[in-house]
Amino acid sequence: RGGAFQLISLVEGMTRFQAMLDKVPGPFIRVANSVNHEPPPQDFVYITKFRYGQGVPEPDSAFLTGCECKPGDCGTSACTCLNQVSANTHAGHYTKDGKLKIISGKQPFIFECNQSCNCAKSGKCQNRVIQTGRKVPLEIFQMGDARGWGVRAINFIPAGTFIDLYYGEIITDDEADNRFHNVYHGDGRSLYLFDLDFSSESGAKADYTIDAFRCGS
Repeated sequence: RGGAFQLISLVEGMTRFQAMLDKVPGPFIRVANSVNHEPPPQDFVYITKFRYGQGVPEPDSAFLTGCECKPGDCGTSACTCLNQVSANTHAGHYTKDGKLKIISGKQPFIFECNQSCNCAKSGKCQNRVIQTGRKVPLEIFQMGDARGWGVRAINFIPAGTFIDLYYGEIITDDEADNRFHNVYHGDGRSLYLFDLDFSSESGAKADYTIDAFRCGS
């Protein structure tokens, strides 16, 4: 009887979770569990844009500066968006088929063109990959050990392919410390906390953190 109850709970939990995934834009995401009777976390919400916690201002689009590229210039040395970091980016971040160029040594920050760029009007820009969203199907699966639920590819993914953004709730550093010590108690759940704009070289402390434990992608 107990086993039957668990089985029903698994089926219901999987059905509800899959219904949520079916609403996610882009290629399909499926959920699978062939190893035990544990349903996916029912309190998790899959999101496709950031949520902003208390004390966190939303980005101001007026702060953005854009390039004045003519059609075909984006992704080349003529694009000013590629000149913001170092000369290593002048040749563009991506190959013609949208794969991230594998650069030996330290990978530079990626600066893509944005809505303030002239190329936004043409719709043809080689420097827009991440913002166009996920292009590969994925599977959320139960691993059957202490690691719990994970994500894996369904088809072969070539090196340099963009997979997805790390969405979640953006919170202040103080709130992140509070959740780490008082809510997650430093256990495995705290691994979902991801500091933003943190530089280990400068020693600067992050002002904001992404918490993807209860909501994320």
